Parts: sequence; C-alpha cells; structure tokens
Amino acid sequence: MRFNITPHFSIKTDLLQLAIELQPQKEVPQVRAKKGEVSLLLPDNFDFAHLDKQEWLNKVVIEILRAQCKHLITPIIHARAANAGVCINRITYKDISSRWGSCSSLGNINFNVWLLLAPRELVDYVVCHELAHLIEMNHSPKFWAEVDNILGGPKGLSKVLDKKMNAFARNLRSEERRVGKECRS
Repeated sequence: MRFNITPHFSIKTDLLQLAIELQPQKEVPQVRAKKGEVSLLLPDNFDFAHLDKQEWLNKVVIEILRAQCKHLITPIIHARAANAGVCINRITYKDISSRWGSCSSLGNINFNVWLLLAPRELVDYVVCHELAHLIEMNHSPKFWAEVDNILGGPKGLSKVLDKKMNAFARNLRSEERRVGKECRS
C-alpha cells in the first residue's frame, strides 16, 4: 500500500493517531512516538512533490507502523493466545499487499503492518483468525468454530467479522487506487 503523503496526511484509528507536523527551522526529520501516538516532524520546506521524498516518506510510515504494531498488536496476540492455550513461536510484522495475516505450522505468525488502519474489532478478529490457524490449518467448519471460541462471542461471529474485514479491505484498496490516480494526474 502506498500513499501520496502531503503536509495534511494523518492516520486516525481506534489504535493509532499519526500526524505530520511541519517545523520551522528544523533541518532533520524526526519521529516523536509513544504507544498509539506518532508525530512525524518535518522541516517546513520539505518537498512533498519530489518522487524520492514520497518514496522515503512511505518507507518511514511503514517503519512507524511496524514499531507501533509491536506496541499495540503484540499485547492483543499474547492475551488471546494465553486465553486460547495457543503457543506462538515468533511474531513478525510485514508490509504485504495480499493478506492481513498468515501463520506456519512452526507457530510463527505474520501480520500486515497496514492492519493498524483497521478498527480495533477487526484487528482483534484477524489476531483470533491467525491463532485459530495454529490449531486448525484450514478453513473448515471446525476452524470457524475455533475462531468463534477464541473470540469468545456467539457462534457465527467469526463469519460476520470476516465479511466486515473483507469490506474494509475493499474500501481501503479503492481509496488507495483513488489516491494513486490523483497522484498521477
């Protein structure tokens, strides 16, 4: 996922608030961050129109998201795994375009850094979905029952949240395409 980052760029979700602040007399970009709140401090003469600067900004945003995932999503994973009695070997956060999460039979779980753009309810669902895969490595009825069990909600909640996540992903992709067209115009 890539954005055309402007001085007004921000991310505002249930879990994360990220904003750009232009600073007079600042020569070197800086990141000011705490759990769930990030400011990207840039010189007020920063050239947002330059392609190399856009590429750099997108890389910085990805690294900010990766760091915030460790602070915001990792505790959710550990809490849900403990409640479900699931053992995790390794947690990794990656910039990937095709999936929100994946896991291996070795107990390794990968999550997309862009998951932080989703509402908290859907982040929690994706975590539970991947944890259920550590028990059932398929999408059988037994798998969906396991997701429901980990979620702790009524039977069928996992399918409802899966549909919501798919709708969220479609909306995000269409927004990305719209912004991409504006950048090329």
